[in-house]
Amino acid sequence: MNTTSEEAVNDWINLYNKIEYDLIKYPKINLWSQVAPLFLKDPKEASKQYLELKKDTVQYFATANYLNKVGYDFLYQEQTDLAIDVFKLAISTAPENANLYDSLGEAYYKAKQYKKAKESYENVLTLDPDNTNAEKNIKEINLVLEQSN
Repeated sequence: MNTTSEEAVNDWINLYNKIEYDLIKYPKINLWSQVAPLFLKDPKEASKQYLELKKDTVQYFATANYLNKVGYDFLYQEQTDLAIDVFKLAISTAPENANLYDSLGEAYYKAKQYKKAKESYENVLTLDPDNTNAEKNIKEINLVLEQSN
């Protein structure tokens, strides 16, 4: 508590990022917090429950942007498969969100699933034709795929 080290500051930022949505939406419950324990054991069942409970907007709040943050938490913790599952869940709730496809592309790339990464970035361009990041990543993936053949 009485330290200003970079590690302590990062801990505070991470904590704030995790509770920010909860504080803004109080007294509603962050839906992710309800399915997170199950998600670690059975992502498919947790995703199913998330989508069902999401319909209860009186008791719960749920946003694709929050799921995107959760996905990146998994990605940074080297839990790439869980990150992919979270990004897919986020996309199922907001299929028009190009940023979610970009995040999924990044996770697939990290998992060395280059064809799926390329497909995700192509979805970004479908939704956001001027997205130069997706164009750059597709070119990089094409190079990787050429070298592997």
